[in-house]
Amino acid sequence: MIPSKTFAEFVKDVAWLGQAVAVHTVGDYEIVEYHPRIAVDSQLVNEIDREHFAYSVYIRGTSTGRSFHTLDAALVGAIAYEYEGPNHRADYYFLRMIGAA
Repeated sequence: MIPSKTFAEFVKDVAWLGQAVAVHTVGDYEIVEYHPRIAVDSQLVNEIDREHFAYSVYIRGTSTGRSFHTLDAALVGAIAYEYEGPNHRADYYFLRMIGAA
């Protein structure tokens, strides 16, 4: 599948979350891998945490508004979001069922 956006467009989309590193495309799902910003008292600061990664999920180029701590969880979250909608819990229960949560 051809990505719906360029890497530069994804970089711009996740700039408020952190620094984009890569985009993983699986079918209609695009998962942006990024170094997250550091949070202090639940507030994001301008400093980037270069030791950790997070994954922001897009479906056909549209952000789901969800981020995950692992690529596996992001892929499961993308599938659950597409089939169950934004108020789903299917990803959580699936990851618990297989012992990944």
